[in-house]
Amino acid sequence: MKIHYATVLLPLALLCTFGPTSVVAIVIDGSADSVVALLRGPPVSLHNEAGACDGCTGGAETGAIGLVSAVVIISVVGYMVMSPGPLSQLVLKLIDCTTSIFLAVLWFEAVNTVLSYPSVKKLFPCAQEVLATVLLIFFYTVVMWLTYRFRD
Repeated sequence: MKIHYATVLLPLALLCTFGPTSVVAIVIDGSADSVVALLRGPPVSLHNEAGACDGCTGGAETGAIGLVSAVVIISVVGYMVMSPGPLSQLVLKLIDCTTSIFLAVLWFEAVNTVLSYPSVKKLFPCAQEVLATVLLIFFYTVVMWLTYRFRD
């Protein structure tokens, strides 16, 4: 798989030319012959009353930076995964590790949120600690069973 230079260079050129707050999305055709860049105008004030939100833009800048970054990163990672040799195996291990960490953080936040409910705190004394220990043992058992089940 050969990556076309326009896939990487064009988003960077648009970001340098128009700035990170102006590029909303870049659509690249599969043949990289046609490229469409959607640009956003300067920030517009939503309210003109005194003390109101003057200069609010709604956060399109963050979305634009995320979209352009995703296009570039996905293109580069796709190229590295499809390349011959040990690089593809290393990139797949990196993706696996990153996904595992991301899912662990999501699980931690979900369990932390559930255990922080006032109704859970009022179940019985030390309810949060007991439920956290039960969840830990349950998830550990499930992971060990899945690991045993899908071993080579």
